[in-house]
Amino acid sequence: LGAQHSFPLDSIFQFVSPKTLQETLTQATLATPFFTTRWRWNISRALALLRFQHGKRIPIHVQRMRAEDLLAAAFPMATACQDNHVGNIQVPDHPLVQETLRDCLTDAMDMDGLRRVLEQIDAQGIQVRAIESPVPSSFAHEILNANPYAFLDDAPLEERRARAVNLRRSLPNAFDGKIGTLDVA
Repeated sequence: LGAQHSFPLDSIFQFVSPKTLQETLTQATLATPFFTTRWRWNISRALALLRFQHGKRIPIHVQRMRAEDLLAAAFPMATACQDNHVGNIQVPDHPLVQETLRDCLTDAMDMDGLRRVLEQIDAQGIQVRAIESPVPSSFAHEILNANPYAFLDDAPLEERRARAVNLRRSLPNAFDGKIGTLDVA
């Protein structure tokens, strides 16, 4: 990051706290296609979205348009242009909207597990360190090598390939050729 966008690495652990976790994840989820995918699933399950009409299957693209119309009726801010909105989005008390958020935050994301981890970090039961490194952590390999559909964002595949990172460009000298060698025993 440039000097304009830089921040002390140690401050990253205070970006999300157990107290602000639910609101932060809720606001982050609303801006992703993940929310609309779960919305379509929930309204279909609640029989609010017809899949068949007059004995014929309704095409998927028509179902998506109708799902978006239902979302606009129940939760207008979810379909509004996010670029023109300032501040947090107020979530309505509609049962299908609440169920969709619950699905996103608890079933798919395990917010309660993340809250426990953040509480342990705050209580110093889990030690964290920020390390600046030219190569990604080995724990990030799964994220970096995830299939294109794992992110459910609008980035084209070519853009994601362009952002790809070589994982083992440089290894610490401490390994000194010991990686991949067999034990004598």
